[in-house]
Amino acid sequence: MAASLYEQKFDKLEQAAREARVGKARFQGGVWKLWEFYDAVDTPYMRQNATEVDWTAYFASLNKWISAYPESPTPQVALAMGYINYAWKARGHGYSYTFDDASRDLFAERIAKAKFTLMQAYRLKEKCPHWYEVMQSVAIAEGWEKSQARELLEKAVAFEPGYYHYYREYANFILPKWYGEEAEVEAFAEEVSNRVGGQEGVFLYFEIASVGTCQCDSAKAPFPICLGRKSNRVMLLSINSTD
Repeated sequence: MAASLYEQKFDKLEQAAREARVGKARFQGGVWKLWEFYDAVDTPYMRQNATEVDWTAYFASLNKWISAYPESPTPQVALAMGYINYAWKARGHGYSYTFDDASRDLFAERIAKAKFTLMQAYRLKEKCPHWYEVMQSVAIAEGWEKSQARELLEKAVAFEPGYYHYYREYANFILPKWYGEEAEVEAFAEEVSNRVGGQEGVFLYFEIASVGTCQCDSAKAPFPICLGRKSNRVMLLSINSTD
């Protein structure tokens, strides 16, 4: 998909995205193919080695894609993701005190472009589940109120209940390093698991809990989350699940 965007094969991109969106297909382990599709096209083809020239060409390709398929949400959602990644490139991924005012302003400017692009996509007749996840990224970048972020999550789940990536994004939002408190991710995992129930509830518990446990930081200890009474069930699920 990344190569198709680089080569401007927009018809191939549209077909792949539509099939993934309509078919709701997942890879082994549960990841949605639609999520992986957008992950492939959210930065220039050169990824971490991309230069400013590469980013300019990347955005030009996305805008050509939008012109070719003006009624499709896919290129607009991809463009919004591109702006978000371009914003983080300007800011860096360190703590807030590690970047200057110029970087902060550039970050805000690019996030605003992402949000504007998403609102344009929202007006289209055809909707895409991934739109909500990208807006969740905007929520983190802009520092929304927790109630607003939770409202966005509930709307996302109502639109596509099976797109579990929404829960991971919200779990990231409520980490202590962002806008949450200690043990909040654990409580959220428990809440969602109980609400959904069954094997899917256990799966969601694992996915949410993994966001809390995988917070490696050279300056601080990883954020602890207690898997509690569900730990054995989650472990068995992660080892034995094949779909």
